Amino acid sequence: MKYLVTGITGAGKTSVSNELRKLGFTAYDGDKRTGLGRWVDGNDKPVRVPARLTRDWIERHHWNWDESHIKRLLSQHQTVFICGSSSNVDKFYSCFDKVYLLSVSQQTMKNRLNARSYGFGKFKQEQQLALAWHEWFEKHHRNLGATIIDANQPLKSVIDDLLKQL
Repeated sequence: MKYLVTGITGAGKTSVSNELRKLGFTAYDGDKRTGLGRWVDGNDKPVRVPARLTRDWIERHHWNWDESHIKRLLSQHQTVFICGSSSNVDKFYSCFDKVYLLSVSQQTMKNRLNARSYGFGKFKQEQQLALAWHEWFEKHHRNLGATIIDANQPLKSVIDDLLKQL
């Protein structure tokens, strides 16, 4: 089975990926898997990423997943979890047997982003953008049919809920 675990920044995708691996599952963190994601311009051409992302830069660029990389990962494993999100994640829904949305409140998201020492959402401008995307992102993935996991809960409860629904 092929599973996508997605969510807005701060929803817990990396934590879920790490925990699934500890439990013996094959799970990839979409942000850390080399070659999976990259920043591109409006023509899908790779771009050099500035040291600090500004609102203007983010609005003109996209974090996209590479289709051949996704398909290769999925073909290599009987059961696999891809935990992450991208600007083009919708394109890949049909590649998965099941899609989960880690749903969080804006307050939980903000608390987690404030606690970050690295990654998108660490800086105020990134956090403001992520908070602005929150409602649209969650509604969009619900409308696409993602199975909702309440990710406001402690990680163990999130994992338990996810595994119950496999």
